[in-house]
Amino acid sequence: SYKLDCCLTNTDAHVAGGSEDGKVFLWDLVEASVVSSFRAHASV
Repeated sequence: SYKLDCCLTNTDAHVAGGSEDGKVFLWDLVEASVVSSFRAHASV
């Protein structure tokens, strides 16, 4: 089990958060869709 943090943008329109598989996602809260995603660095 992992602790995953997330945060809202200053306009509260998007949320950024990580996943257990090492990816970071940027979500559009109005459209409920992923705007962007990328793999986080490999080292902890």
